[in-house]
Amino acid sequence: MKKTFVVILLLLSLNIFAQQNQMPVTGNNEQIPGLQSIPEGLEWEIVNGRSVTITEYTGNAGAVIIPEQIHGLPVTVIGTEAFMNSNSLTSITIPSSVIYIGDGAFFGCWNLTSVVIPSSVTFIGDEAFSNCTGLTNITIPSSVTFIGDWVFDGCISLTSIVLPSSITDIGEGVFADCSSLTSIVIPSSVTSIGDWAFAFCSSLTSIVLPSSVTSIGDWAFAGCISLTNIVIPSSVTSIGDGAFSNCWDLANIVIPSSVTIIGYEAFADCSSLINITIDSLNPAYASIDGVLFDKNIRSIITYPSGRVGSYTIPSSVTTIRNDAFSNCIGLTNVIIPSSVTFIGERAFSGCSSLTSVAIPSSVTSIRPSAFDPNVSLTLYTP
Repeated sequence: MKKTFVVILLLLSLNIFAQQNQMPVTGNNEQIPGLQSIPEGLEWEIVNGRSVTITEYTGNAGAVIIPEQIHGLPVTVIGTEAFMNSNSLTSITIPSSVIYIGDGAFFGCWNLTSVVIPSSVTFIGDEAFSNCTGLTNITIPSSVTFIGDWVFDGCISLTSIVLPSSITDIGEGVFADCSSLTSIVIPSSVTSIGDWAFAFCSSLTSIVLPSSVTSIGDWAFAGCISLTNIVIPSSVTSIGDGAFSNCWDLANIVIPSSVTIIGYEAFADCSSLINITIDSLNPAYASIDGVLFDKNIRSIITYPSGRVGSYTIPSSVTTIRNDAFSNCIGLTNVIIPSSVTFIGERAFSGCSSLTSVAIPSSVTSIRPSAFDPNVSLTLYTP
């Protein structure tokens, strides 16, 4: 009997001890009275008893200071969409304990004007600061090795940014729609520019790509209407679809011998473009008088949209590619030689000054929408 009583007493003691020392795995400032350093509305959880993740912010303060520790454990993660659409937020202090900023962490914080990311952070997730329309300045430390896709998309007040040398890739849409961005420093560690990376950065006037870059993604600089100059280094091997489309102020572009892939509509609707120059040693492409052809001058690929007047297609050409002359509004006349057999889709669409075209009898295929409906076509036999 005495032995049974001792066992029961021991079990009760252990249970009381466990209750007294139990630490909550989730909480906010209201659950822990007296901890004034935790902002009202800041919610969090303890992970594996070792660290704290900020999970949500429901407060309405303008300036928020995230504590470095909660319950004596380091705050290491700002979780997915933790501050998403916190429109009252004007500034945020991130402690040096944080190593990870999750996807959409500050998405849509319209009134957030500046952020200092501590040198402890190594990872910034997709859309982390997307649509922070009031953000004018952000410092990215050299500790960051990964920046996700669309991170600063729609940050229309961001004027400049310096990327650290720890970054090797600029992902998809990272700076898309940053319409106030006038300058960016890309470090020599970067090897690829992702799809839509700088699309619609309408204030960007020039950019220097380091010699480490090997690829420029689809629509990477599309809609950069103020871009007047870009230097493509000899390290680049591919230029994606629409990469420089709608760069209205771009007048000249030089393609080095290393580029073996130029995507569809890479220079479409560049209304000031008058010269595309291809290095003579390029194995895949050639240029004659600023017009882009394949290496053997069999296909005409792109006629610069900014040219004015008449153009005679070289007699070696057999194919006029899709969109080759699309939206060349200054083109008044084109002479198509008898060597041509194929005219691609939208080849002359949007050429508003072109009223009539003589088609040689050698042409066996004219694809849909090759010419606008108002253009008079006549057939001739050479």
